[in-house]
Amino acid sequence: MRGIPRWLSISVVLFAAYLLALGVFVSRQLSVQSRHIVWTKQLASWNFGKTRLLSDGRLLVQDYSGMQLVFSPAGEKLYEVQGPSYGNAESEGLYRELPNGEAYIVTEGPLNQQHTGGGMANVVITSSGTPEITRIDADGRELARIKPGFVFDSNTGLLPIEGQIVLSDASRQIQAVDESGNTAWQCTTTVGQLLLPGPDSGMLSADVNSISQTAELALIDKAGQQLWLKPLPGDFGSSLLCDGERIYYVDNSGDIRCLDADGNELWQFAGNGSVFAHDGPFSLSSRGPWMDNAEVLQLTADGRLAAMDEEGGLHLLDCRSGADSVVNLPYNYSRKLAVDTQRGRIVSISDEGLEVFDMQGRRLSNNSFIRGRGRPVLDTERSQGYVYDNGRLSCFSY
Repeated sequence: MRGIPRWLSISVVLFAAYLLALGVFVSRQLSVQSRHIVWTKQLASWNFGKTRLLSDGRLLVQDYSGMQLVFSPAGEKLYEVQGPSYGNAESEGLYRELPNGEAYIVTEGPLNQQHTGGGMANVVITSSGTPEITRIDADGRELARIKPGFVFDSNTGLLPIEGQIVLSDASRQIQAVDESGNTAWQCTTTVGQLLLPGPDSGMLSADVNSISQTAELALIDKAGQQLWLKPLPGDFGSSLLCDGERIYYVDNSGDIRCLDADGNELWQFAGNGSVFAHDGPFSLSSRGPWMDNAEVLQLTADGRLAAMDEEGGLHLLDCRSGADSVVNLPYNYSRKLAVDTQRGRIVSISDEGLEVFDMQGRRLSNNSFIRGRGRPVLDTERSQGYVYDNGRLSCFSY
């Protein structure tokens, strides 16, 4: 009997060595890739949506089906509440924080059906589901249900104005109601879409005309009185952002503009040829200017305005003067950024995965397992962030 050929023995040894090296490489890659993953959750829904960090460190997840879920920083699901289910969950106004972990949540009233016989053809709808406001405790239990005496626009949702529930009715008039649903005041001078808290503890409202491609902006005080109404310079190109003193937005040409508390323009930043992502008045009018799809602007902890241009440059603008400093990053069309200036970190999520840069643009780490389409949400106290994409919620360290 002849022995095993030498060439075959060598081949077996080399193949075994290859498998061993491949196993070591894969093991190291998995170790490197999982190093920054704190936890992941595959949610029941496969929709896209947004995440929002609440003031007590809990995480709010709003998907496009209208489901609103609250998680602890450790990944424990605390509760879930079904909100409006027709694609409006992108509006941050569906959830308003209250003291002691309580909250107001926009929900839909039930569909009251009267069955007169067998089969769907014999079901008579006696009333339609209408938006309501539910007050819940820190565990998601219902405390009260508020039913305003009018149908309100759940796209607009709730403004976080202390002591008031401010809504926009079917005729686009802005009204405030108390917890019994009674109207406290109605602003009859301003017609528009409610946006967000404005300067001097007021409220901003906008009227966007998609035909003329123009927009007007108004400031309303806590009593419902219109303080001013002015044309918006450059018209809408993004959602508004307000720091309590100044108003920021991207105009219809892709420039960044800043207004003071009286609606007067303070500065305009053209980006030295760079263009910032913008949508235009028609898109904003059709879906509502409160929906920040582009996610271009954000305020940093050191009082600057962070914005990414369409060439991959991160601009950090002085909020008072508009003075610019630029961090150049590798171009990626799908990149969304979050900035932690306290730790000097820039966190990027794109189709290529998670990347962490320093403030000079040097890449410190990457993880191709964590991907997303929305801007990551950072918990700067815990140095961890969150991404929700296609039904998967991921928590990572940076």
